[in-house]
Amino acid sequence: MSAALAWTLVFHITGIVFWIGGLLMTTQVLASASQEEPNDAAARACHQRTAQRTLRAMAHPGAIITLASGGLLLYLAGRHDPAFFRAAWLNIKLAIVAVLLWLDWRLWTRVRDLDHRPAARKDASMLHGIISAAFFVILILVFLKP
Repeated sequence: MSAALAWTLVFHITGIVFWIGGLLMTTQVLASASQEEPNDAAARACHQRTAQRTLRAMAHPGAIITLASGGLLLYLAGRHDPAFFRAAWLNIKLAIVAVLLWLDWRLWTRVRDLDHRPAARKDASMLHGIISAAFFVILILVFLKP
């Protein structure tokens, strides 16, 4: 493995940890917000600020690092083996990454609207589960390459 590929992998994995970790933390903040009294605007505002900070400071920078380093990994791997792009596991992984990007956007809009619409624990739990499952499937695809 070349040094460029190794360093790119380091950044890619670091970005994944921040992105997925930030998304999962945000779903937990939403779940906590759902436990507050519906008329407690101060508590809802506090949860909203915490969730927004988590997304802005952790999840979204992690997503940018993940996508940038992932693009570089695709370039480096494709340069050595053009058939790499036809691997089924890679195309499934990229489709799941697209789903994660949509879930990130969905979570962001949910947090943004928290001051108008109270959080529901069911929504937070569903997002948490789907994000976790998507990440787990990506891990299986990357390590087993079925």
